[in-house]
Amino acid sequence: MRGDGFKMGRGWEDADMGRRRPSTARQRGFSLIEALVVLAVAGAALMLIFSVGVRSTEIAFRLGRRALDLADRQVSTDALRVVVRGLVIPPAGPMARADASDASGTPREFGGPAVLATATPCARSGPAARVTVSLVGDAGGDVITCRADEGPAAVLADLRPRRARFSYSEDGARWRESWRATPDLMDRARSPRERGVYVRLATDDGQVEVIERATSGRPYSVTAAPRGASSRTPEL
Repeated sequence: MRGDGFKMGRGWEDADMGRRRPSTARQRGFSLIEALVVLAVAGAALMLIFSVGVRSTEIAFRLGRRALDLADRQVSTDALRVVVRGLVIPPAGPMARADASDASGTPREFGGPAVLATATPCARSGPAARVTVSLVGDAGGDVITCRADEGPAAVLADLRPRRARFSYSEDGARWRESWRATPDLMDRARSPRERGVYVRLATDDGQVEVIERATSGRPYSVTAAPRGASSRTPEL
């Protein structure tokens, strides 16, 4: 009896262990649904990281492109200012000549004799018989070009898709569309004085505006020179 009881108890124990083994195996592994959930979460995380990386790259590219555009615009603006400052403007006064300069300007172009302080894309530093700055337009917008004497035209700035105009003012307050540097013959009765003009480039959307002044410089007064000394001529 004791032996049979022992065997019977051992059989129940073996049966109980057999029932427990599948449960233990299920606790140690992953089901197919759990694996799919893990893969979905990992994929979503990777997509988020990838999208953030792409977005950061686009932002960095845009910032870099904007910085390059600003740098190019600054270089173009500096060249335009050099040309405007270099225009030869005759002073007003008794020494002024009617043919002293043919510098002039319209809404689409300005130019005249110039002495450039530094080199520009259209001319080297120094005197030039004539420097011309023009707005060349097409269906896409305007481009600023510059040429010296009979040399080739060079692009100073690409304003596309904007449209632009030049305007001029002698006092910086009242602007007009055309200008000419011909001296006023009525000023010959007055003492010599400086003469100048402001040149403004403005786009139709107001995003670009450049104002620079061309001036004759302060002329010297013409007085009788002491004996043995040479008389001084107006400074241009």
